[in-house]
Amino acid sequence: MKPRCEKVVSKLLPILRALVARELVERYGLTQQEAARLLNVTQGAISQYLRGMRGKGKIDSDVVATSRRIASALIAGDLGVEGYICELCRKKFG
Repeated sequence: MKPRCEKVVSKLLPILRALVARELVERYGLTQQEAARLLNVTQGAISQYLRGMRGKGKIDSDVVATSRRIASALIAGDLGVEGYICELCRKKFG
């Protein structure tokens, strides 16, 4: 049996990163480098998220809503977004 956090890291986190990267670049107008800094990944990873090479998987309204909340929080300077991920995890893998 896999612990919840392991499921989140392997399945949900890449999808969230891809959606948040897209929000940051397309909605908020950040460069890939700026988005990479906020997400603590490389610019190359952001490029792959945007091209659909990373972060593939089932996307539902809860995941999209959470990605938007995370992007908005990051833009506002709130780097403590783990709570949003934990909340989504409880919904998905409760």
